[in-house]
Amino acid sequence: MGQIVLFVGLSVLVGIVAAVTVLPALTAVGDASSAGVELLEENPAEFRQEALSEPSTFYASDGETELAQFYAENREPVGVDDISQSMQDAIVSIEDERFYEHDGTDP
Repeated sequence: MGQIVLFVGLSVLVGIVAAVTVLPALTAVGDASSAGVELLEENPAEFRQEALSEPSTFYASDGETELAQFYAENREPVGVDDISQSMQDAIVSIEDERFYEHDGTDP
């Protein structure tokens, strides 16, 4: 019975020593994570995504007859499924040629 109590006591002591040893490293990792989140939340304006410019349609008083369209850029938003794989690959290669080599973060 005395050996079991000694074993449990030593196990608790070793666990406490290990926790105290690892705590500063875990604190540093937590602080670095918090700093990273704050950095991402404070993006420069050029990284913020704005709504796409879409055409506005001017209708006659009957509400059905289209008289004109006004737009800054004549574009029609489409889903990813409507874009060919070749075009998706081209966009990725232009934006980040190593995209498939890292996990989304490339310093």
